[in-house]
Amino acid sequence: MSASDARDQRLSGGFKIPQVLYLDAMSVFAAVTAVFIKTPAEKSLLCHIQFLRELLDHGVLAAIVWLDTRDMWADGLTKGAVQREALLRLLDGLCKMMHEPKIWRPKVLSIKL
Repeated sequence: MSASDARDQRLSGGFKIPQVLYLDAMSVFAAVTAVFIKTPAEKSLLCHIQFLRELLDHGVLAAIVWLDTRDMWADGLTKGAVQREALLRLLDGLCKMMHEPKIWRPKVLSIKL
């Protein structure tokens, strides 16, 4: 398979490896999951929002999940935004969400997470 064929397969959902996008930006989550995508204040982000929605609609991404910033352990490792206790629990192998996440997946897909 050529590189362009592989790219086309990935972009059209031909490779069915369930992937989920986790983020802590509520504005991005709301924009991607909106019924009608509106042009954001930063107009250059529109193509990125549309691209993420297309990946969701084609099944390339199984879901998009918003997490509270305090539950984003990667932030704690890079910015110090997560409390030390949460990082110590993570080092012990315990990944417990302290805040309710928001999950959105296209209704037409039946991928189980």
